[in-house]
Amino acid sequence: MKMNKNIVHSMRNQKLFLLMLLLSIIGATIVLPNIVMAKTDSTGMGICVGAAETVITPNIQYLNGYTGIHDDLYASCVAIYDWRINTTVVLVDLDLHGQELTDITIPIRNRVEANYGINGDYVLIGSTHTHAPGVDVIGVYSGSTNPYIVNVYKPQLIDKVVEIIGLALNDMRRTVVQVGSICVSGMTFNRRYYPEVGPTDDELTAVRFIDLKGETIATLVNFASHPVITMTGTLISADFCGYLCKALEDKFGGIGIYFNGAEGNINPSMFIKYSSPFAPDDPAQYEAAEEYGENLAEYAIQALQNGKIFNNLPMEVAKTTVDLPLENPSFIYAMTRGLINRTVILTDKGYIVRTEVSGVKMGPIEMLTVPGELFSEIALFLKENMPKYGFLLGLTPEELGYIIPPEQWAPGTGEVGESMSMSVKIAPILTEALLQVITELEQN
Repeated sequence: MKMNKNIVHSMRNQKLFLLMLLLSIIGATIVLPNIVMAKTDSTGMGICVGAAETVITPNIQYLNGYTGIHDDLYASCVAIYDWRINTTVVLVDLDLHGQELTDITIPIRNRVEANYGINGDYVLIGSTHTHAPGVDVIGVYSGSTNPYIVNVYKPQLIDKVVEIIGLALNDMRRTVVQVGSICVSGMTFNRRYYPEVGPTDDELTAVRFIDLKGETIATLVNFASHPVITMTGTLISADFCGYLCKALEDKFGGIGIYFNGAEGNINPSMFIKYSSPFAPDDPAQYEAAEEYGENLAEYAIQALQNGKIFNNLPMEVAKTTVDLPLENPSFIYAMTRGLINRTVILTDKGYIVRTEVSGVKMGPIEMLTVPGELFSEIALFLKENMPKYGFLLGLTPEELGYIIPPEQWAPGTGEVGESMSMSVKIAPILTEALLQVITELEQN
């Protein structure tokens, strides 16, 4: 029995199509990078990641001392979920000077738990520490007496952060992690030693979350430098942090997030001590911030390109509560009078502030939160006890001022650190708590 010629021709076409498809698949396995090939890995579920961001620039109509907006402020979020431990870690960074745990972070956590059903313990809110945000949500610079900040901006800020966390949770994707670190030389100095050379944490660490289609979800960078380049200007600005994130987004896509590191005593190379080289109306300060941020972005890109790619990283988390002595008379007055909206506890030994430190570990990547402005000496010590890729997320989950090693404590020398620190005793307590978290992460 002879087959119809059309049927034979059709079968030949089908065989040819299948052959071409097979060759295409084989070719893809040869030329595609590892980040795309991860979708063929069936050894585990791996982590899932989502990200989102929103503008949080204030309305300058209600602010004193600012004449306009140079560049927008952002709240940027990355959410990480590990099915193995059924835990979601949410990292949010705000282009603000800082925020308090009981005033901003905990209300956000409570809303997130109610709205999205995840545990709020690992909703970790930080700030970049830009000195030109226009708004003071802590209250150090009279923000607590501005009705716009108290009654409008802060409630809107909380709403916006809760919203982007929901967007990130709704956009969870299987993820491959690219991570790298690099030494950044000549861009910072230790102002406590100036003009002598003092210890600095020159390591820039970056992690890039990539979905299984090869698209970037988010790129997170950690580096220690005070964002004070645009400090004396009259325009709202995220300082170099905003330019760094924008450059990363232009390069990779997705969302760029910057967490400041141990910048307590670390300034950008052009900002000597506490004197800005720029007059208030000098546009060169914004150009300098842009150049500085873009240079850091280039370092981050290089670190990632020379780094490593990991599939199916397991995640571990740890957290501990810390009681810190509150002995600074100015802080006691501000916190007990409500100028700084921060809960304090009166004990038989004096006032304490109850805060927390958290840790997130993904294989060779470890992130620790630091509730204030850590000095570089402590950072260098902590990193000796951390895995290869150590992230110190400063001003997370709040800003409690400077964390100064006791041997560096020197009030009356012209340094502002001591006047903006709760006590000389807090550095050893926080260091011990962070070491405890490191140990717990290693044991898990």
